[in-house]
Amino acid sequence: MKLFGYALDRPRPERRILVIAVAAVALSFGIRGALIGDAVAWAPGIKPDFDFFLATCAVIALWDYSSRLLWLRVGWSVEAMAHRIRTDILRDLRNVAPQEVIRLGPAAIRFHLLSSLRLVAQGGSLLIAAVANGLGTLASLLALAIVAGDSLILVLPIYAAMLVVVSLSQIEIARSDAEARSRHGAFSGSLLGLIDAIKEIRLNPLKGEQAFERDLVPNARAAERARARAGLLDRSNDLSEALLVLSAAAACIFVLPILFPSDVEAAVRAAIVVALTPFGILRDLTLAARSESTLTALEAFSRELAGCAAAASRPEAAPATFRDLALHDVAFAYSETGEDDPFRIGPVSLEIAAKTITVISGGNGSGKTTLLHLLTGLHRPSEGRLLLNGEPVDMTRYRDMVSVVYSDCHLFDRLYGLGELDTEPVRALLRRLHLAGKTDYRDGRFTNLNLSAGQRKRVALVEVLMHNKPIVVFDEWAAGQDPEFREDFYLNLLPALRDQGRAVIAVSQDERYFPIADTVHRMDYGRIISTVRQPGARPGASTGPGGIGPSRGDPLG
Repeated sequence: MKLFGYALDRPRPERRILVIAVAAVALSFGIRGALIGDAVAWAPGIKPDFDFFLATCAVIALWDYSSRLLWLRVGWSVEAMAHRIRTDILRDLRNVAPQEVIRLGPAAIRFHLLSSLRLVAQGGSLLIAAVANGLGTLASLLALAIVAGDSLILVLPIYAAMLVVVSLSQIEIARSDAEARSRHGAFSGSLLGLIDAIKEIRLNPLKGEQAFERDLVPNARAAERARARAGLLDRSNDLSEALLVLSAAAACIFVLPILFPSDVEAAVRAAIVVALTPFGILRDLTLAARSESTLTALEAFSRELAGCAAAASRPEAAPATFRDLALHDVAFAYSETGEDDPFRIGPVSLEIAAKTITVISGGNGSGKTTLLHLLTGLHRPSEGRLLLNGEPVDMTRYRDMVSVVYSDCHLFDRLYGLGELDTEPVRALLRRLHLAGKTDYRDGRFTNLNLSAGQRKRVALVEVLMHNKPIVVFDEWAAGQDPEFREDFYLNLLPALRDQGRAVIAVSQDERYFPIADTVHRMDYGRIISTVRQPGARPGASTGPGGIGPSRGDPLG
């Protein structure tokens, strides 16, 4: 089994210790049963042999120590296995293009990283436990053959019946678990939908009540019943195993003396050995087999993800300087959606030069966001050419030259990618953006990111300014900002960035501020329908005490 190979994929010394622990557990099971069973041979009134007692205690201590060592090593092994798989997936995931993430499905990625990986780790532990229990069962049967060989006539058929019962119950348990996972998934979807729609529900209580009563509550109840049924079947399986063990022990005590009246002590020995036999091997193997199938699906997902990451592998370093970027007849379509007529933009031709401001405008669905993803290297064009400083280049080659603030930007609490950083410039920018008191930058991280949408964009702006890259992109940054910040953004920040020699690209609908731009492109139906060039555009306002324009010592200075 691949799962077994993963679990044992450890350095040789650690693997040797694991094998020794498994062997010690199995051996101690057999010796323990034989010694305790043989204790009934002591004649009434005779004082037990002290050496025999010490030997029994030593075997019990060996069993206890080896069992603890086994589970300790198993825990380390399976966690190391899960860490390797998780790290490989995360390493590939960070290099995958956004459209591939959409195609793979965020829900599937979360499922594999959380649920699937947890099940695989549990399966690794159960598989090694099954091996130890299996060897222990064989050792116990060997001990049983030594102390009371005649009992095998009764015990082996009972063991066979146990295997059949447990096998059938495991099939039903697997079905119940699958149903429980499905019901839980439906409940999770309903819960996330209710959370996402909290504003709509607040405005329309009747909608919230109906969503709660007709969707969330039924799914929660169905998930609860499915979980309860799966748990009941699992406990019933454990009780069935215990019942069969007691049946085997009872058969040894009450049936063997009838079949073999001359050896009553052997019957007692057999009953004790049977009671001490480590069962559960088939249950563990069944659960491990389910984990094995999960591991196969996880490996297939990992290979697919690795293929996507290889296709988007990191290219050679971008040029040291940026002069201009040109798109010639570039087109892109969302082919992964599976639609007969997917949304498409292009062909698009435009030029973006250093020391310029380029504004892209258009209505909803005009293609602005898709064009922005092409310009930032997140999408690969399906047609056309990209020229960087006049030379053909892959879109991702200049990705390291771009800083972006998206309209739905994600914030990390640390400024990654900047190395050791002096906190004062960051705190100065926070003050200039009126974020002092809202958040701070201490000990290498932002103290609070629970901010409004506009405030989050201002924190993202701090990160962009600190990175100091030659191409700066803003996706509807001014939307949601107070009038003061909106005016400072257009009249101070963008001209200041341009004067520093950067290429500024801004998606915007604020037409009153378009005169600051060197070029304004208007989009509709995935195409640029008009271009206005304003080569003499240099309007701007001096920065007041609370502005966000240039000042000595900050990234805009």
